Amino acid sequence: MPAKQGPNIYGPFSNNTMTTQFGREGQFYHPFAIGVSREHVYVADRAGRGRVQCFTFHGEFQSCFNLYFKREEVDETVNGINGHEEEESEEDGIESTDLESLTWKTLELEVESGALIVDGKGKVIFVGRGKPCGMDEYTSMECTPVIYIYDPATEQTTLTRITSESGVIVSKIEDARLLPNGCVALADQNKVHLLDPAGSIVSSLDLYHPEGFPETASEMCSCGNDTGQGSFIRYPVRFAVYTQDNAILLPVSITKYGTIKVLDSRKQTVCFQFGSLGLGDGQFHGTTSCNGPYNYPRDVCVDIWGRIIVSDYGNCRVHMFDREGRFIKHVVTKESGLHTPIAVRTSRDGRVVVLNAAPPYVQIFSYEP
Repeated sequence: MPAKQGPNIYGPFSNNTMTTQFGREGQFYHPFAIGVSREHVYVADRAGRGRVQCFTFHGEFQSCFNLYFKREEVDETVNGINGHEEEESEEDGIESTDLESLTWKTLELEVESGALIVDGKGKVIFVGRGKPCGMDEYTSMECTPVIYIYDPATEQTTLTRITSESGVIVSKIEDARLLPNGCVALADQNKVHLLDPAGSIVSSLDLYHPEGFPETASEMCSCGNDTGQGSFIRYPVRFAVYTQDNAILLPVSITKYGTIKVLDSRKQTVCFQFGSLGLGDGQFHGTTSCNGPYNYPRDVCVDIWGRIIVSDYGNCRVHMFDREGRFIKHVVTKESGLHTPIAVRTSRDGRVVVLNAAPPYVQIFSYEP
């Protein structure tokens, strides 16, 4: 264990893989996403209209920035009468890259869903949707999907609206990843959209596959289009990407039945799948009910050695698989002090960072390659 310990307010654990834990009640308000850089851990929660806090790997608070983004709508009445134009403006240090020379009315937004990415230069990228503030009921048309980039070195932010020339509507952003070519992939219920650096959707990977329900699913699911034969990979959809020798990017996606599917994003086919419902090694505890609780695997990432790391909420453990889907070991378990894992990331120096559903919200463990 490192000589310098972070704030451990929940008592010691017998397993020596725990290095740090932090995040008590009041420190976070419904945290939902994490990102990891070489030196810092970033946590997004719903305080205010949405914010991201930065911590060291020892749990020491460093900084915070708010996710202030807005939707600009054309005020057709004003334009029809006056026909004048307004110049682009900056507010709260945000540079908007998707404005036209029109008269606008501003609608303030709060975070609805999203994911955090930290790129190789240390920039923090939030890919998510904002909904009108204070609205409990809303439609996808009322939400605005954006890419929000924060540069810790300059403390400057850039806001880019996600658009589609073909009229694709991003109905929910569950996860996002930065691809080696600089583009962004985001998970939207039963699709993965590929975005260019300007935020435009250039292609979409349909995650529907004509297959029957697994034998463990004794009841048909009445959620969305999941009736009859066929299986949608539906929310919560978390995914990772990695490059094999043939340079094909493979999203590694989680289904609601506890299966991990590895898909070829070019051919739009399932290369292989692994995992099942159960309590054993490499199995995930889950439910076939769309109404929850969502106990099946909640998040997935790929470490620097190419192994697939999966957080298993129901069994309270983090699994490790090789790139062919073969189970290797449990990275951490409840006996290690693991709490309620909903999201997982790995660092380049062999640590796994877990976001929990309840305090302590963040736990950091070391693990062997």
